[in-house]
Amino acid sequence: MSDEELIDCHKCGYTHREGYNCAAVSASGSNDLSHDKGICEWHEQGWEMQGNWETGCSNLFSMIEGTPEENKFKFCPYCGGDIDQHGWADNFDDL
Repeated sequence: MSDEELIDCHKCGYTHREGYNCAAVSASGSNDLSHDKGICEWHEQGWEMQGNWETGCSNLFSMIEGTPEENKFKFCPYCGGDIDQHGWADNFDDL
């Protein structure tokens, strides 16, 4: 690897060389990689809609398999906020 500085991408959660134009950044229309995006709560839709996640920034994201955490999502690709996920089965943990 070259001597280029690597940075943590605050859109997709991966490490890129500095100046890399991450597709997640392009999709949001912003090149701002700052930490000041806050929290974006993701709620999985009910049992019959598993894999569909409503985001706190009013978007819908579908995953074929697993949760955002299991798929190594750290940041919302829409707003850049830290993902705080709530699966539909989380409501049954206390039963």
